[in-house]
Amino acid sequence: MFDPKDKENNQKIIDDMLYRITQPDFMSEAAPYGEAVSVLTELKRRGHKIYFITSRPKQLQPDTFKWLRKHGIPFDGLKVLGKKIPKGVYGRNLHLDMFVDDLPENLESMWKFKRRWRKGLLLLDRPWNKGKLDGTRFKRMNDWQDILRHVGVQNR
Repeated sequence: MFDPKDKENNQKIIDDMLYRITQPDFMSEAAPYGEAVSVLTELKRRGHKIYFITSRPKQLQPDTFKWLRKHGIPFDGLKVLGKKIPKGVYGRNLHLDMFVDDLPENLESMWKFKRRWRKGLLLLDRPWNKGKLDGTRFKRMNDWQDILRHVGVQNR
């Protein structure tokens, strides 16, 4: 389905997926991915703050909030930006020390607006982001447990 050499086709697939997952019916029925809830719960239990910054359409903020609550996902803040506002602006304003995303361009945005990341800019591995990654700025995480190991118990 995804081909690291065909960025144009990959972008079409991503755009289609984003369109589908932002439909209210899909959002209300979708389950959280893998071990996301347990890892986020553990991070929160260890004293970390959790913010969600999403490019979903702004009108989906209430639905996104309800979905997070429905699935017991802990969070300290939710910012629904739409596609036009770069996520990096909010990463800088929140003084984040780590950011996780599945789209490399969102990591690039964070890097553009803030160069120092204590715990890093992490790419959660997915079929659509298998291309080359700048290992000097970003680190690939295979799964949610990888993120938990990366953070470590002692680091808050």
